[in-house]
Amino acid sequence: MRQPVPCKSGMERTPLTIRQQETFFSKSMMTTELPRNAMQAVCDYWTGTARSVSRDWFIIIDMYGGKNGKIPTVSSDAMSYAYRDKFLYMYELYDRVPSGSYPANGLSFLNGWADAFTKNLNESQWVSPRNTAHSVPARKLTRKQGMYINYADPTMNRTYAQKVYYRQSLDKLQKLKALYDPNDVFYYPQGIEPKK
Repeated sequence: MRQPVPCKSGMERTPLTIRQQETFFSKSMMTTELPRNAMQAVCDYWTGTARSVSRDWFIIIDMYGGKNGKIPTVSSDAMSYAYRDKFLYMYELYDRVPSGSYPANGLSFLNGWADAFTKNLNESQWVSPRNTAHSVPARKLTRKQGMYINYADPTMNRTYAQKVYYRQSLDKLQKLKALYDPNDVFYYPQGIEPKK
């Protein structure tokens, strides 16, 4: 085992104090391949709106699957991660300010990005983010629709969030929650509710 190197005289170590805090809004989407008109809507939002926003915002796009991808080889009901399509794209949308309050137009800015990506997709490709702040939409969720829990959207209610985050895995996860945490001790505003 290596011995720690002692500090030379006059170079004593002092504790590092970091007082950095940011206020942010984040959300996610999971889609199949975007058609040309969806890509055009994204470009239009960039040139018409996003370029003029000076806050620190970003979008991360990850591609899953492909010819040799292992994610699609696992059954979608084998684990809590529900996204097992052959080609799938995950987007993290993130907008922040380094200090102070989050701006009044922040939610609409990020939701505008989500709308730009999804407004030209059909139901088999996505659930419209315009419905996320309300109760479960009347239309039925399909296998390819969803969002990713690690990039949570705090504006969604619990019922809807569970459906878009866990999709076909939700029933099994709710049964496990009822077995191991029936009183919802490990509560999270968008977490899995115990099966009743």
